[in-house]
Amino acid sequence: MRTDLQDLVADGEAGLSADVVIVGAGAVGLALGATLARAGREVLIVEAGGESLDEAGQRLFSQVSLSGRPWGGARAGRYRVVGGTTTMWGGQVVPIEPTAMAERSWAPGGAWPIGFEELAAGFERAGALLGMADEEAGKIWARAGATPLDFGPGLESFLAQWLAEPNFARLFAADIGGSKALRVAAHGCVVALEFGDQQQRVTALRVLGPGGRPIRVTGERVVLACGTLEIVRLLSSPLADGRRAPWTDLSWLGRGFMDHIDVTAGTIAVLDRRRFHDIFDNLFIAGRKFTPKLKLSPSAQHQHRLLGIAGHMMFDSAYREHLDNLKMFAKALIRGRAPSNLSALPGHVLAVMRVAAPLAVRYLKSHRMLNLTDRGVKFRLTAEQAPVARSRVTITDRTDSLGLPTLDVCWTIDGRELETMAVFAELTAAALERRGLAELTIDPRLAGRDPAFLDEAVDAYHHMGGARMADRPTDGVVDRDLRVHGTRNLYVAGAAVFPSAGFANPTLTAIAMALRLADHLGARA
Repeated sequence: MRTDLQDLVADGEAGLSADVVIVGAGAVGLALGATLARAGREVLIVEAGGESLDEAGQRLFSQVSLSGRPWGGARAGRYRVVGGTTTMWGGQVVPIEPTAMAERSWAPGGAWPIGFEELAAGFERAGALLGMADEEAGKIWARAGATPLDFGPGLESFLAQWLAEPNFARLFAADIGGSKALRVAAHGCVVALEFGDQQQRVTALRVLGPGGRPIRVTGERVVLACGTLEIVRLLSSPLADGRRAPWTDLSWLGRGFMDHIDVTAGTIAVLDRRRFHDIFDNLFIAGRKFTPKLKLSPSAQHQHRLLGIAGHMMFDSAYREHLDNLKMFAKALIRGRAPSNLSALPGHVLAVMRVAAPLAVRYLKSHRMLNLTDRGVKFRLTAEQAPVARSRVTITDRTDSLGLPTLDVCWTIDGRELETMAVFAELTAAALERRGLAELTIDPRLAGRDPAFLDEAVDAYHHMGGARMADRPTDGVVDRDLRVHGTRNLYVAGAAVFPSAGFANPTLTAIAMALRLADHLGARA
């Protein structure tokens, strides 16, 4: 059931309550809330944004200072709206590798307090919840009339799946609009927590509604699922009565902040065009898209003492700009907005019509994307960042218009990722040449392990860490059940709890962990 705090303020309401209160209606918050409500729990999700993006609300996210390396995620990849980032992303989902959760003597961070096997059921349920294909990769390749290539020692191929419905506001529309057990309260910004020291419980949330009207929200259990930066900000801020929260003494609060490192390893000269495209072009099966990628095998990680990393081919074409503009036009129409590129539309349509026939033939005949390469092919890396304590998010002495302290992000890469990138690129170059597929010319700075190569790297808007999971409060912020150490009813859900990152997009893993939390909350209820 939708609840807009604008209406509650107008009606004079001063408070809300539920069994479970979730802060944030993004990917994790909606998945957790819908799951609990379907199981009979009374759930309230408090979302700072509304049904659509509000420019004033978005501007609050831009008030982030950077004391470390440049970090694009400060002002991109964060959306104050029902559905959160899922209203803007492409919908790619990949589970974390078991290796990334295990003990690696050469990597900081240590093992997760839970093993991959404890998340297996969560991944299966997340797949069903999100409408993912449950077929094995081999069967998906077979349905496309192709087979994956064995790239030899050190490398593995895999398929990254894209959700058929990436916007969670639409995916869970029936739950949001029709479930009496689930309420989504929009336009409510949580600015502080009330905490009873004797009971070790969060007793209420202080929420600012439209016009700054305070609203008190209570719940038996409180789950912060509002994104990594906002989770760290809420946990670091003073309590509603101005006192320091007891969890602010946890040494890892805000520390171990991670993102994925995206960078181009080099350029590709295709030798066997047909075979190369059969291996690396996107597959379309039963309305779902799959992207073939390469990753460093677990055995190679152990042998060379490396981090997780994956790579994919970037096909560059003059026609991509035209296709992207047509997609923007279509999305604007779907969302009921006037397209900003209306005057340029005829030119984009004419350009795409020149390649429409081969695009259609490739799709209909082979269930594949026709990737045009008139501007070349590049090999793009997505590397794991080693979690280090000095990479951190902290609050500042400045406040925003809501009275919340602003954030400083010191995104820090310690440099050990460079060897992982170089070895992976070298293994890929050798495999492509050995199979007669292509020649990969590796960037000389990467081949020479020059630290200056990392200056080309950017973040992937994958905000992780800052409230890491650990069995002991000296080693983390939340325990294995995602409960904040030293509390009885305050939980954190999302990638903020990751002790290490791996290379995979964090969304699917964060949802799998949220479904594990749903079981815990249900059992306690």
